[in-house]
Amino acid sequence: MNYELREYRELSRLWLDWRYPRICTNVIAVTLILALVSAALPVAALAAEAGRGERTPMPALEYADPETPIRVSPGDVFTLVMESNRTTGYRWELASPSEGPVAKLLSSEYRPTLPQRIGSGGREYWRFEAVAAGETSISFRYVRPWEKANPPAREAQFHVTVAGQPK
Repeated sequence: MNYELREYRELSRLWLDWRYPRICTNVIAVTLILALVSAALPVAALAAEAGRGERTPMPALEYADPETPIRVSPGDVFTLVMESNRTTGYRWELASPSEGPVAKLLSSEYRPTLPQRIGSGGREYWRFEAVAAGETSISFRYVRPWEKANPPAREAQFHVTVAGQPK
């Protein structure tokens, strides 16, 4: 780089610093403030979480085999997991509600195994909460919802026993 070009760049920088000193200072100040705030937010969130005094929920129990009896205590959250492939139109649905107020359905969701692959299967997760002591059967049918006359492609029935003291 020749001398004149370096001198021109240096003079341009000096002129900008002289002409717009507040802009340069403001940009630096805003950058520093954003850096400090972004560093302080996670610390403040952790402190607020610790200060609440709430207990951490226990991880949900997962069951994928309908042949395995399920034993839980009142207050436990358990998940029934079934292989599924929504791209075929099939999905699991409750065949009949559980008998009595033993288990309450909290949520259900489908998670594809390989979301980047078209047509890949996945799993359906049905979360329940054990409400009261007793026994129940939770039955599912693997169906295409619009094909009411056709029998289910598969069926699954989970046997749940809720015993013990509430948590």
